[in-house]
Amino acid sequence: MTIKELYDSVAELGFETELESERLNGFILAANRAIVQINRIRPATSIYKLNHFPLVNKLSESTYEPVCKDDEALIFSTDGAKSYFFECNGNGIATIEKSTDFGETWETLAAVELVSEKGQFEKYRGLILDGDKPYLGLVRIKFSGDYIYWVQNVAMYGSLLSADPESVPAFSKYISYDIASLTDDFVSFVCPPITDAQRDKGFILNTDYFVEGASKILIPASIKGVYDVVYNRQNKQLSLNDDMEETNIDLDSELCCLMPNLVASYIWADDEPTKAEYYLTLYNAQVAEIMAKEKSLKPVVYRNKTGW
Repeated sequence: MTIKELYDSVAELGFETELESERLNGFILAANRAIVQINRIRPATSIYKLNHFPLVNKLSESTYEPVCKDDEALIFSTDGAKSYFFECNGNGIATIEKSTDFGETWETLAAVELVSEKGQFEKYRGLILDGDKPYLGLVRIKFSGDYIYWVQNVAMYGSLLSADPESVPAFSKYISYDIASLTDDFVSFVCPPITDAQRDKGFILNTDYFVEGASKILIPASIKGVYDVVYNRQNKQLSLNDDMEETNIDLDSELCCLMPNLVASYIWADDEPTKAEYYLTLYNAQVAEIMAKEKSLKPVVYRNKTGW
């Protein structure tokens, strides 16, 4: 349904044949209000293709849990790392070092001052460079200092996303993606946002992955793949600048049929409340018919006592 088709349908319900500019503005406002209301019946959805391919951490030991740097220096080493990431809670020094003789002696490439004023884990990341080029031999991160502190999520990556140190990804058991920041029409997640069918053995919400807050989804770093994240999206709103004969209402065809009565009820609300109530009654009857049909079409799921 185009804006012009909607306007003609509303006009047939007793509205003026021709609209003055200020009345046309009221019509557009009423149409936008109706789009939002009707979309609640069957929310519009969209899919975000989430490419989940975290960089591989070259460190063999697990660093998800905090490790204490007490009296002795804390050391993580590997071969061929091009960048690093870690979190630290405390004050000290992290030294990036290289060895050209299989670990007999070490030479400093960079030193990172560790400062945590509020007692929280701070994030640190950077490139491992020998001068202005990556060093491809044996490297290590040496945590030292006069005080006790903790480090966690230590990673040394053998690949780079770019030459920008800020592009070095964080390392954690779960990777967080803010879908609202990755899209321009996000409203809320469909439940579940990732369907079980996308993985052979199922990918279950609150078991295999999690939702955090209103728009973040957390996926295990250990499971790579492309995931369809389904979310409720915003409907495109109408404006006076739209081509009335070419611009379509952003609802499916069945829901568009509800628009004329609801828009007419909004328009007549002040001048003809009785007429407005009549059109609202017709609208509610249409909604009830759609809801009854959808209820009858939903498949019945049977489960036996063992749960299948």
